[in-house]
Amino acid sequence: MERPAIDLLREIAEQYGDRIACEDQTHRLTFSEIWRASQRLAAQLDSGVAPGKPVGVLLPNEASYPVAVLACLAAGRPCVMIDRHHPEDRIAAIIRDAGLAAVILRQSDLTDGLLLPAGIRTFAIDDTLRGNVAPVPLNVRSMPPGAPSFIVYTSGSTGQPKGVVLSQRAVLHRASELINAVHLRPDDSYQRLFGIEHPRGERVAGTGYLTSANVWR
Repeated sequence: MERPAIDLLREIAEQYGDRIACEDQTHRLTFSEIWRASQRLAAQLDSGVAPGKPVGVLLPNEASYPVAVLACLAAGRPCVMIDRHHPEDRIAAIIRDAGLAAVILRQSDLTDGLLLPAGIRTFAIDDTLRGNVAPVPLNVRSMPPGAPSFIVYTSGSTGQPKGVVLSQRAVLHRASELINAVHLRPDDSYQRLFGIEHPRGERVAGTGYLTSANVWR
């Protein structure tokens, strides 16, 4: 895979825009909706986060998750996927260790007083999905396939959690292996058993973007 993931999604959104891309118990998003929302959020990240600085994604395992991940890629900011079920002190430790400049989360987390390290900028995914964000021109190119694009933290079961850096090329190659193994087609639906922040979860999540299949979360 020698093309950025965001370019692949744009082609799928143009061809299969009305097809359901991702759904959970309460929400369904088409490929076009994911594309438009990710571009809105990417423009916010581009204007609010310094170039090259990593951005954290602190969301539950829900349909909006791909919007946040793809927005990071479109804005050229590495994406650090954090397990929302971690205790707050561990979340804060990962944020500091990864040197995050900003975090994407739910508005309810801000309302409920989620404690984050000082100086971290926050972006609420809710505003992006509702289209409440004013359109801003996106002036950056998406990340090249070989650039560091994802940082996934280990469980820490044998010590302090460590960040594992992955490129889009690595993730998309692993997704291609899964597609070929199960012969996944555009009209198929499948369910992820791992959260996307899990080292195996990003491969399964990327599978839908390559095949235009539906992902149930």
